[in-house]
This record gives sequence, C-alpha cells and structure tokens, in this order.
Amino acid sequence: MAICCIKINGHLTVIDATNVQKEARAAVLHLAKEQNCHAVAIVLELPEKLCRERNEKRSDRNFGAHVITRQDMQLRRSIKFLKKEGFR
Repeated sequence: MAICCIKINGHLTVIDATNVQKEARAAVLHLAKEQNCHAVAIVLELPEKLCRERNEKRSDRNFGAHVITRQDMQLRRSIKFLKKEGFR
C-alpha cells in the first residue's frame, strides 16, 4: 500500500512494503537519515474490495479479509501524518 523511496550510495532505492504502521515507517526514515537523504512515500490507495479480491486469488499466500480491513484502516489513518513523520 505504500512504497518508500530513498537514495543509498547515490542510487535510488525503493522499499516496497505495506508500512501502514508508524513504527514500520520509522525504520525507513532512520535509514534515509543515515544515508543523508530524503524519504518519499508513494501511497497506493486501492479500494478495499479490490485488495480482498486479489488476496483471495493468491495461491502462494492468503492473509484473510480481516488483515486487509485492518491494513486499509491503518493506511487511511496514516496518510495525513506522513509529512509530519518526515516523508516527502
């Protein structure tokens, strides 16, 4: 749901992870600070229904509808704080 981009050793580095919790994003911000660069959050706000449908079709793993619902709620709460946390 969120993709974080930072530069490490002068190269654009993409950290593709759900990162719907502030604590998970803090590690990305810490890494960016260590590398003296900015962290950029790219948020993909997909409809919860679509996420559930895609999750149900996965043969390699299935998180369950309750996980999708929880992540969707956490993402929606987090969006307004991303800039305050330090993301661009």
